[in-house]
Amino acid sequence: MEREQFGDYRLEAMLGRGGMGEVYRAYDTRHDRVVALKVLSTELAADRNYRERFRREAHLCARLNEPHIVPIHRYGEIDGRLFLDMRLVPGRDLAQVLEVEGTLPAQRAVSIVGQVARALDAAHADGLVHRDVKPSNIRLTEEDDDFAYLLDFGIARSLTDADGPALTMTGAALGSVDYMAPERFLEQPLDERVDVYSLACVLYECLTGRRPFVGDGLAALMYAHLKVDAPAPSTMRRGVPRGLDEVVKKGLAKDPDERYASAGALASAARKAVSVPPSRPQVVVPQAPKTSILQRPVTNPTGGLPASGAGAEPPTSAIPAASPRIPAQRNPAASPATPAPPASRINFSAPPPRPPSAPPLGPISSPQRAVSGEQRAPAPVAWVDGPKPISARPQYDQRPSMRSRLPLVLVLVALVVAGVAVALVLVLG
Repeated sequence: MEREQFGDYRLEAMLGRGGMGEVYRAYDTRHDRVVALKVLSTELAADRNYRERFRREAHLCARLNEPHIVPIHRYGEIDGRLFLDMRLVPGRDLAQVLEVEGTLPAQRAVSIVGQVARALDAAHADGLVHRDVKPSNIRLTEEDDDFAYLLDFGIARSLTDADGPALTMTGAALGSVDYMAPERFLEQPLDERVDVYSLACVLYECLTGRRPFVGDGLAALMYAHLKVDAPAPSTMRRGVPRGLDEVVKKGLAKDPDERYASAGALASAARKAVSVPPSRPQVVVPQAPKTSILQRPVTNPTGGLPASGAGAEPPTSAIPAASPRIPAQRNPAASPATPAPPASRINFSAPPPRPPSAPPLGPISSPQRAVSGEQRAPAPVAWVDGPKPISARPQYDQRPSMRSRLPLVLVLVALVVAGVAVALVLVLG
């Protein structure tokens, strides 16, 4: 458009151009506000039937009251050109975001699609079909994090309207063939499921960075929409939850009866698919068997290990243990002795050994270890840390003392004196 003034609007900058017309940033001099002004092409305004339907459906769109639909302020005709006066939403459209970032994380893609689905459900409830759902018609605001608006209800069509210009006549949707439902190419009756198909195409592109169908020319794209199945998103990009494969597949079904009945149903299934955590193989960690400390075996009076039998204690561990080393010890004389305490501890309750009393006077035929008139059992062996046992029996001096030799000396002296006396008697006699 060459002139800067369009009715009450002062055109400031062109925001975009499409098959239906141009979108400008304009200043509304009557209401003192900046708006987005969409001016349709002269070919559409020349069609009387389209001009009447445009007025009727623009009136329905202006009545929509949903947060994710851009409000329409005014609509009409100026100088033979149809126009729509809409709120100007700052931000970027989804097509620009995908061009910069390539793909979106699954959670973010599902969130944006969910917001668009709420806008579509509101329009469908009022009997309107958008018919041009695509990334360039989804606006993401700058202030709020990914708050999405669905734009361009300019070709929205009433579900009860069966007439209107064909695609080849208007050329309005030639740029959106990548997102068209198959029934639109077959001139079948349209309902809200054509928007469900287009929304599934948008979700596919957000996840994979490419459109579900590619081809050279209009005929190739039409054939792909009618006959070819799109590859699963998880095969096109690593990290896409496999649950979204079934969601996209059902949304892109060729038969409308096999798709989701509403855009909200598709969005709900997508949210469930990304909320399910991925399955991981369960790792079973083997547990070590329970163990305990074995007691040192108790020796019997003969010096050997106790025999197994009814009185033997059962083992306290399932792990076989090596036989403990038993230090060698002297075998005391066989006598009725009390059994030794367990070797794993020291018996502090046993009385200390009593020192020996002095041997009796008189001749001793052989060394003896006498103890106060009674035969005592050998003292218990005390185990300590080390390879050798320590005997509790003290060692004694076996040599006779001087006191024990005195009687013998007196006897010898008496014998000598007696011999001398006998010799004197014989000599004097």
